[in-house]
Order: sequence, then structure tokens, then C-alpha cells
Amino acid sequence: MTSPRRPGWYADRTQPQRQRWWDGRAWSERTRPVGGGTLFTEPVLLVGRQPRQVGTAREYGVYDQHREAVGSVVWAEQGTLKKVLRRLSHHGEHVTQRFEVRDANHSIVLRVTRQLKERLLVSRADHTPIGEIVPGRGLLVVDGSEVGAVHADGNDLSIRDSDGDEVARVTASAEHPEDSYEVRVHRHLPDPLASMVVACALTIDAALSRGGHATPA
Repeated sequence: MTSPRRPGWYADRTQPQRQRWWDGRAWSERTRPVGGGTLFTEPVLLVGRQPRQVGTAREYGVYDQHREAVGSVVWAEQGTLKKVLRRLSHHGEHVTQRFEVRDANHSIVLRVTRQLKERLLVSRADHTPIGEIVPGRGLLVVDGSEVGAVHADGNDLSIRDSDGDEVARVTASAEHPEDSYEVRVHRHLPDPLASMVVACALTIDAALSRGGHATPA
């Protein structure tokens, strides 16, 4: 069989359920499950804690377990007046914060809007509502019904479905705890739970601490 011309992930000839990385000259030892490479299919996501300033926005990189970029979280900064108001405790809770979850092609896949201190609204790229995250109660809510919840488990965060089964875990990165945190998704999830879990896991650090470290350190 002719070898691929360009570097990339290709079907592994010896493991049908996995892909192997071709570096342009030879096959490497790196493999991943078939269907990986996206925010919704990778079993492990690494979320950067050190943002890159892009214009007036902050961009947090999201990577797979091999440190390959699979997306990003963009926090749209507010104007000077709103920044001043945010620093005043009387107004700080009422300043809107907007986050965009983007894929590897920089296309928006999810939006998270924090309008009040008590909740974060999750919607699709076209602003179609999906549900809301209620941080104070640790709930994931869709159409008024609880579809999941976030629980503190030692230094980790456990994301569970409505039956109480853990579907994802957020923990400090073993190799670079100051630079990133790790999200492990245990199994394929149906929508809208999948969207709520991804939105929650990728934005909770910035949204709940306003750019700080709300997740395990």
C-alpha cells in the first residue's frame, strides 16, 4: 500500500479501532482511537491556563493527550468602562462575560454566557439555547431538567449524569499543573449532555475565577 504524502492521522493497519500518526516520512508510535481529534471525541483534553492575548480577547488552547491542538476557548474581554465596573463590588456580579468554544478550525461550536453570578447560559454557535450551568448548586440543566451535576472530589471535579454516574473528571495536569488542567471523558455521550459537559469542563476555570484557577491545582 502506498504511504500517505502528508503528515497526519491515518487508519492503523494492525489495529482497526485506532489511528496512527504518519510524520511525512515514517509511521510513529503515536496512536489514538478512531474518531478522535475533536473536542467531542477525544477521551482526554488538556486545557491551557495561560491565555494568549488576541486583540481584546483571551484565548486558552485546548489539546489532546499528545499536545496536538484540537480547539480553544476564547474569552471576549469587556471595554474599559465595563472593566472598571467589574472591579467595583457593587457592579461586579452583573457584568456579562462571554466565552466561545472553538474547534481546531477556529469555528465556534458552543457559546457560554455568564450574565449573573448564579448561572452560565450554554448555546450553540447560532445562539440556539442548550441549557445552563448553575455553579452554586453544581447543576447542569436543560429545559428545566437536571441532566448532570458537578461534584468536588478531593482536588478533582467529578461531572456526573442524571443517574449519578461519573461521565468525566477534571483534574490537574500531571506533567504541567500550572499550565493546564486535564479533562477525561469516560465514554461517548449523547447530546445535549455532551455539549453541556464540554462547555462546563472547558470554561469552568476561567468563568468561575474570572481567568484564575477554579479547577484543581
